[in-house]
Amino acid sequence: MVRCEFIERNGTFELSCARPIPTFIRDDFPVRVIDVNRALKNGDYLGETQARLELVKNRTAATVSAMGFSATCG
Repeated sequence: MVRCEFIERNGTFELSCARPIPTFIRDDFPVRVIDVNRALKNGDYLGETQARLELVKNRTAATVSAMGFSATCG
């Protein structure tokens, strides 16, 4: 997922920031969409391991960087 922030200038909107939100879709039952940052912060891995979620977070950051975007805003 991506969180986008816009600013209004002269009646038009411009993208000011696009920040990735690393997610992991667990496709066995129960199916879950895991907010990786939140899970790592809270220690509630929802049936996954910390190492696996950290891998997802690192891969997301590498992909965003390879596309020329910053992983953080502001």
